Amino acid sequence: MKVNGSYYLDVLLSQKLLPVMREVSGEVFIFQQDSAPTHRARDTVRFLEQTTPAFISPDLWPPNSPDLNPVDYKIWGIVQQRVYQSRVHDVDQLKQRLLDVWHGIEQSVVDSAMMSGAYDFEPVCGQEGDILNKLCDYVSNSLNGQRFQLCQT
Repeated sequence: MKVNGSYYLDVLLSQKLLPVMREVSGEVFIFQQDSAPTHRARDTVRFLEQTTPAFISPDLWPPNSPDLNPVDYKIWGIVQQRVYQSRVHDVDQLKQRLLDVWHGIEQSVVDSAMMSGAYDFEPVCGQEGDILNKLCDYVSNSLNGQRFQLCQT
């Protein structure tokens, strides 16, 4: 299913994702997304800059860097392992199994992925070091000045 910019902004973000995030986290979260066209659309970026406590804009996030995202790096690996524990016979079964596995992931697994810091920053540090340093500065400012460093320099 392809999602257009207005559906992403008006339904997925405004009505679904952000209300749940606020319910869970209050106003203490940093919002980051990949560079899919709907995510980097001008209206979407403007909306997120205005309505989230902290938003990592597309220009602060290195392109093609799934290793920097805990969902891509750790959680999808767990989903894949659980989905394919036994043979999948057709697309409908795959869809159902994906939903079942996703809904069955324990919060402790998500927390562990987020807190582990087991992201692979080194491949992007050389080429994307300037972007990552800007990102570190932005996140540090969002965390009341608590400084951290991603690349070994």
